[in-house]
Amino acid sequence: MQLKDKIVVLTGAGRGVGRAIALALAQEGASLVLAARTKEQLRTVAEEVNTLGAKAVAIPTDLSDPGQVQHLADETLRILGTVDVIINNAGWCPPLRLMKDTTLDDWNLAMNVNARGSFLLIKALLPTMLKKRSGTIINVSSDIARGGCETAVVYGASKAAMIALGEGLRHEASKHGVRVTTFIPGTMNTDQRWDNNPDFPRETVIEPEDFAQALVSVLKLNDYVLVPEILIRPLVQED
Repeated sequence: MQLKDKIVVLTGAGRGVGRAIALALAQEGASLVLAARTKEQLRTVAEEVNTLGAKAVAIPTDLSDPGQVQHLADETLRILGTVDVIINNAGWCPPLRLMKDTTLDDWNLAMNVNARGSFLLIKALLPTMLKKRSGTIINVSSDIARGGCETAVVYGASKAAMIALGEGLRHEASKHGVRVTTFIPGTMNTDQRWDNNPDFPRETVIEPEDFAQALVSVLKLNDYVLVPEILIRPLVQED
C-alpha cells in the first residue's frame, strides 16, 4: 500500500516512539492526525511533519476521557473526511512498584489510557473503515503483556488487554477488508523508560526510529497481506 496522502490517526504522538512514527510516516507522504495530551509537544511534532512536506493536524487529547476520544474521531472525519490507518501507540505506565503497593488509581488510569482509550478510538472510527472496506488498525502492546514484570503488573495487564482486543477485532474486521496488527515491542529508548528506571541497561533497548521503520514496512504491504502480530526485541534484552 502506498502511504502518500493516506490519513493516519496516531496517538501518543508528542514524543518518543510516537514522534518517530510520525516522522517516518511523513517521509512517506501520509497525512497525519496527531494526538497527545501536551499541546506544545504536539505543535512541535506537527511542525516537523510539515517541514518534511506532509500534512499534520494536531488534536490535543487525553485518552482517559471518553469525550475527548470521541472529539478526536469526530474532528478527524470533519477535517479530513475519512481515515485509513489508526495507530494506538499511546501508553501510560504507573510508577514501578510491587503489586502490594499498586493503587486502584494506577489500575484505572493504565486501563483507561492503554486499553479503553484504544477501544473507544477504534469503535468511533471503525464504521468508516468497514463502509469503504479498507483500512489498517495497529495496536502497540508490550512484551511485558506476556513475559510479566513484578513491578509493572498493571501496565502489563493493560497491554495484554490490547493484544486480546486486536485478536478479537481481527476476526470481525478482516472479513470486511480491514487489517489489524498488534506490535509487541521489547523495552524502547523513551523518556518514560528512564523516568521509571534510570539504571536500566541502555544497551538493551530498541531505538524508536527502528520501531517506526518496522511499523511503516507493515503498512506498506499490499492490502491483501495480513500480519497479525509482530514481536520486536533488542538483540540483547534485560529479562
